[in-house]
Amino acid sequence: MGTRLEYSIEDRDAARVVHLTGSLTGTNRPAFEALVEDITQKGNCIINLSAVLMVSTSGIAALGDVSLSARKKGKRVVLMGTDPSIIRTMEQLDMYDHFIFVDSVDEGLLKIRHYT
Repeated sequence: MGTRLEYSIEDRDAARVVHLTGSLTGTNRPAFEALVEDITQKGNCIINLSAVLMVSTSGIAALGDVSLSARKKGKRVVLMGTDPSIIRTMEQLDMYDHFIFVDSVDEGLLKIRHYT
């Protein structure tokens, strides 16, 4: 499985939505983290993982790092369309509580308003 990760960005009311495709791995972790860090300097971020084929443990760590960094800035990173197997891995790594999971952009916007 390749390590290519592509994205598009959609501006919504209280957040930018990052639509990812491909795989989130250690190879593309620095670019991913830089992208989300740039977004959370100014606002909240919803990361759409529904088209992500694979997330490595390094990718999960990257998601955790950008989420914690955003919280320190008073912002939120919300995960949308997360595969159940990835959520189980996050639970096993005792990282589940670091994330907000949603099924849609509208739900993400509601949770952002609630948690910020």
